[in-house]
Amino acid sequence: DDSSHRYTVYGNLVPRSATAVVTEFAGSPFDPDAIIAKYLPTWRRNTRSKYFDTIKGLNDADAATAIKATWKLATETGTALHKRLEALLNNEEEDDDPKTDAAWRPLKIAIDELHAAGWQPRRTELSLWWENEADTANNPDMPPNVTCAGQIDCVYSDGEDDIALIDLKCTEHNLRPDASSFGRMCKAPLDEHSANDFVKYSFQLSIYAVMFEQRTGLSIHPDKRWLLQSHGSFDLVRWPRCACLD
Repeated sequence: DDSSHRYTVYGNLVPRSATAVVTEFAGSPFDPDAIIAKYLPTWRRNTRSKYFDTIKGLNDADAATAIKATWKLATETGTALHKRLEALLNNEEEDDDPKTDAAWRPLKIAIDELHAAGWQPRRTELSLWWENEADTANNPDMPPNVTCAGQIDCVYSDGEDDIALIDLKCTEHNLRPDASSFGRMCKAPLDEHSANDFVKYSFQLSIYAVMFEQRTGLSIHPDKRWLLQSHGSFDLVRWPRCACLD
């Protein structure tokens, strides 16, 4: 269910999504009011802040409303860009969209280059889940105990005919492995890792890879998991290759 981001498998509601697992161990719940309260004074002072012009001359309440509106627009743009990519990979017509055009242009070039190199899309928006196999073995007459579910953006076969995962990220954040986490660390068993976006998204794709192997019996090599990062401020897409946290 897109709106609630909930999954139902075998008629039962799955207790948590892959995104929720990532948030629990490698991130923190998004609290817009707490973030704005913490950083608003800094955004007001810093003329290079991307929010400086947005909140200039506004009181705190109106500034908070304006910032939340930019976040809402970013979420809507990301959703629209995902749907536009899905349509392309399924040979469907997708209308031009001024909201996503800036991010779409470099993304379309990157996809065309992939296909010219022999990569082929195999599935988009593939739903996956994880079953507790011990519970299933001990209770063969009961429905499988599904503990987690998620959705992979793109499953490809690459030029070597290996399976590859590609997850589209519509953000201008630093997704390099050495990006700052501002002192935040992941929770055990990932507590040796900084809680930056690279680790967070690597963990997400590792969850997908593990679920994919349980569902299909096919393993995905650690070197075949990619983030496809596109943003309206980029001239070219970026291709961070994920770390393996299986």
